[in-house]
Amino acid sequence: MPNSTIAIILPTYNESENIASAISQIKHELPNASIFVVDDKSPDGTAEVVKKLQRKTKNLYLVNNPNKGGRGKAVMAGFQKAIKYKQIKIFIEMDADLQHQPSELKNLIKIVRKNSQTIAIASRYMKGGNTINWSLHRKIFSLIANNFLYLFLGFKLSDYTNGFRAYPREAIEHLCECQLVSTSYVTLSESALIMHHAKFKFKEVPCVFPQRVKGKSNADLNELKDNLVGLYKINRKYHCCFSKLFSS
Repeated sequence: MPNSTIAIILPTYNESENIASAISQIKHELPNASIFVVDDKSPDGTAEVVKKLQRKTKNLYLVNNPNKGGRGKAVMAGFQKAIKYKQIKIFIEMDADLQHQPSELKNLIKIVRKNSQTIAIASRYMKGGNTINWSLHRKIFSLIANNFLYLFLGFKLSDYTNGFRAYPREAIEHLCECQLVSTSYVTLSESALIMHHAKFKFKEVPCVFPQRVKGKSNADLNELKDNLVGLYKINRKYHCCFSKLFSS
């Protein structure tokens, strides 16, 4: 049973080259944190690496998803597992590819500890934030996506698409009671919309986001398709602001 008040949710798919380093760096920053690795049946043996690490790493848990369901679904599976432990008060989602840097975890935690009604979001685009070694087309695509989501969701963040976030327990309890309609990266938008409707506040913290060094990105045409389908489902369920612009 976890003896920490902090849970880190790490969704993984083919991250065998990064997962050991990610866990080691997280433990260096937060030695007592509980880490829940949610693996989508990675064919590269990510789960096997985690199982070996469990023998010598305290509060390390492996959640196996039988089918690859996308990042959003994996994160929710991690939240559902971690929420069972009542001593956990702060929940953090982050990627295992080291683009979300463990050295910045304490900045997010500090925000949530100050206010249990606030969600802390790491931002690449506010003052002090940065992306490193990104191609021009990736920067343009990210800028377009964030501006679109501002119109679509109807509330302002500088970085909607960064999945490096810290939540108070009350927010995760509420989120776990909701029936989310998205499963991919667009779940970040749906969960933020749910939190906005529930009157939770957002506080953005600048972060530095480097290009991954090892492994390959899981973003592909199928991921894009899943995101677009997710946005369509979100719009149907929540009647987002973007559709209202065309119906007025």
